[in-house]
Amino acid sequence: MADAARRPDHVYRAADSDKTVWILIVALAGWVGGLVYWFAIRGRLVEVQQSGQADAYLAAAAAYPAGPGAATDPPTR
Repeated sequence: MADAARRPDHVYRAADSDKTVWILIVALAGWVGGLVYWFAIRGRLVEVQQSGQADAYLAAAAAYPAGPGAATDPPTR
């Protein structure tokens, strides 16, 4: 569970996942949840974090703090 909790939230978002869900899976399912985390998502999280995709995601999120589709975005046709 320590690995799931230590990774920044933006790394999970860049990997199209949710940190809260994975922490709950590991916490509630015990060692089985830990194995599911290890084989299902950990490799992708490491890959995203090492490739710099997570940093690019964080920079894009900072550029659009309200998120895509917010009232400040110009309308699209």
